[in-house]
Parts: sequence; C-alpha cells; structure tokens
Amino acid sequence: MSKAPILWITGIPASGKTTLARRIVRHYRNLGTPADIIDGDDIRKVISASLGFSKEDRLENNRRIAWIARLLARNGVVAVVASVSPYLAGRKEARTEAGGDGIQFVEIYTRCSQSVAQSRDTRGIYEQKNVTGLGAPYEAPINPEIVIDTERLEPDEALKLVLERLAR
Repeated sequence: MSKAPILWITGIPASGKTTLARRIVRHYRNLGTPADIIDGDDIRKVISASLGFSKEDRLENNRRIAWIARLLARNGVVAVVASVSPYLAGRKEARTEAGGDGIQFVEIYTRCSQSVAQSRDTRGIYEQKNVTGLGAPYEAPINPEIVIDTERLEPDEALKLVLERLAR
C-alpha cells in the first residue's frame, strides 16, 4: 500500500479551512481515492477534550492531530487537516514527523483578515476570550506550499488552485 500525502490547512478561525477541506476530500473521493478530514474542532471535542488553550495544550493538540494524520497517510488515505494550529513550531513538528515516515506534507494557508473572518463567524468563536488571532497568538506560515486568499477566491476557485499546485 502506498502512502498518501498530508494536506495541512491552517489559518485563523473562520478563514475557510473546513470549507476548503470538505471540497478537497470530495474531489479525492470522487476519483476513488480514499481521503478524510481531520477537523481541529472535532478533535477538540473528543480526543483533546481534556486540554485547555495554553500554549502547551495547543501544541499537544497539534501533536495529536499530526499523529492521526500520519496514521491515515501511512495507510493510503489522503489526510486533510483543517486546524488553526497556531504555532509555527507545532506545524514544523508535524512536517518533520511526516517526513520521517516518508509522507509528503503540504501546508496550505487560508489567508484572511481578522475583520472578514469575524464577519463569517456563525459559531460565536470571536465572542470567546483568548480566541486565536485576538487574545491568543496565531503565527502565520512563513513559507507554505500553497496560499489561498479566501477573501478573494470563492471556495471552488480555491479548490482549483490547490489541485493545480498539487499537480506540479
């Protein structure tokens, strides 16, 4: 069984990560390629429910997500991560661990201004204290493989751009 890639989508809350992840997974499944989403919100509810939002807890949550992504990718499932994963160090660790397993790691940054993200917020995320990007830091990727400007691109255009870049 050949290994599949990890597509790690990062960005501030409500920047379009999950929307893009769903389209990517649908695309792969339509091709008959196994793919699944590892959504940061879902992981927080189940696997990381005991964690808080300190820097250490956020990094531990990231490690758990990365482990699940590697498990899927090692077994031929395209792992599409949709997680804020706010720290450069956490994403770097995920990339290093994937590489150690011989898994391609592609970082996708859903770039979006705080004001636009807040206007999209249907879940009340930005009403909470210590939300990433406001009360807690978000370290934007320095050199991601793909940058998606979710203020400019519609979701289907974003998917097309991701697929074009992955094909290279």
